[in-house]
Amino acid sequence: HLAALGGAFDEAVAHYERALSCRSGASRRLSITVRRRLARSHRALGHPERAVREYEAILHLDPDDVDALLAASDCYRELGDWAGTLAALERAAEIVPASACALQSLAQKLVDTCNRLDRALDLIHRAAALAPESWECWKTLGQLYWRTGRTDEAESAYRKSLEVSPGIAEPRLRYADFLLNHERFEEALTLKTAADHIQ
Repeated sequence: HLAALGGAFDEAVAHYERALSCRSGASRRLSITVRRRLARSHRALGHPERAVREYEAILHLDPDDVDALLAASDCYRELGDWAGTLAALERAAEIVPASACALQSLAQKLVDTCNRLDRALDLIHRAAALAPESWECWKTLGQLYWRTGRTDEAESAYRKSLEVSPGIAEPRLRYADFLLNHERFEEALTLKTAADHIQ
């Protein structure tokens, strides 16, 4: 583990592979921990194809490991496997139906990796219903509405993100970006100034 922290990822990979071979009868929890560290080392070395094999092994041991699913989705994306990316994200969404934070993160990943705006909107609506005081959910909803051309709904969501975050700069900056794009310069400047004062 220290080798990975120190950046000696080749050494870390060798160490973790030895640990797995020497502990074939190790507990499921220990095996998952070692494989997760091995996968991270492979990714740090630029080998997503090796990392994803470890994440798949983790998921064989624990099909409900959301962290492994999300990490695997990143590896699939790096490999250009969009079907694998989407399948991992959808499985993660099934496992965490009542977590607003996880749903918001999944929605963002669906947009960033697969451009699945329709599915992302469905997830972020669920997240906002679960956590109406989460400015991240409203901000993401505003971004998705904007990208789908639903300008009025986007602005409403951005305004809501401001209402629930009186002391946070980022939602003001995102709303200011929206206003600048619509050439509402004075309103955008007001928001950017307010964000600067918060920061």
